[in-house]
Amino acid sequence: MYSLGGADDCSACKVDEWSKEATTGCSPCPQYMAYNETMKKCTCLASFIFQEDNTYTCKAGEILMGTACAPCETAKWKSDIGVTSCNLCSSTPQGSTTNSLGSISNSSCICPAGKYDDLNGKCEDVKEGMNHTVAGMTLETLEIEPEYWRMNSRSADIRECPVREACVGGNGTDYCREGHDGPYCNLCFDGYAKDPFLLCQSCDTTATSLVLSILFFFVVAGLLFSVVILLKRNKTIYKRSRTASRSSSPAFTSPPPFQRWCRRCHFPRFSRRLSNQFSSSTATSSS
Repeated sequence: MYSLGGADDCSACKVDEWSKEATTGCSPCPQYMAYNETMKKCTCLASFIFQEDNTYTCKAGEILMGTACAPCETAKWKSDIGVTSCNLCSSTPQGSTTNSLGSISNSSCICPAGKYDDLNGKCEDVKEGMNHTVAGMTLETLEIEPEYWRMNSRSADIRECPVREACVGGNGTDYCREGHDGPYCNLCFDGYAKDPFLLCQSCDTTATSLVLSILFFFVVAGLLFSVVILLKRNKTIYKRSRTASRSSSPAFTSPPPFQRWCRRCHFPRFSRRLSNQFSSSTATSSS
């Protein structure tokens, strides 16, 4: 823009000044505005907003920093427009913060990860069984870890479940695995029954699991019985070979490979009982 400037020729206006066509002087742009060469007029600075009284100011969530608006820092908020300072979160609740810059409401003030709002105006440290990675938890929305349980959403008393798989955790009212109910998720709904692992299964599923468990037991018992028979046979063969070797040669004859391997095996107690019972029955039948 140009003005006569008290002479017969026009001269350019200074930076951030402007003039209307055919005027004799330049005027400064209003506060928080700058002259735009493309639009040939004063326009709002990038960080400001226009008000009805033809002035410009900072929007909600921002504060004047030098010659520009800047967002409120974390743990601060500002709900109104203007250049006033931001408010601290410290009292709503005590120890709270915000997840981002430029918060516009005190509802943005939440307890950080590792704490929860006890609904009495304070951020409390999470306890065992509570999720420590989630921010913004309140007593009612506590994220409970799997294998833990609490009575209701207003209780901060977190208990470890006796049957850990029965408790799935979460932040709802149902902390129990499907089919489970009651204190510590230790009861079964109607139509459910506990399997050998103390987990509630649908009655149809429970019957199938029972059959599979019985079959598994007999398979294991059959394998153990086969091992016992092989041990007995190898023991007899070893005795016979040793007797034959003594009569023919004084040299020591090593036991068969399976016998040597079985000497290093450690079988469960019930397999040894099974072996003893088998030996007794064999002795009885031979007598």
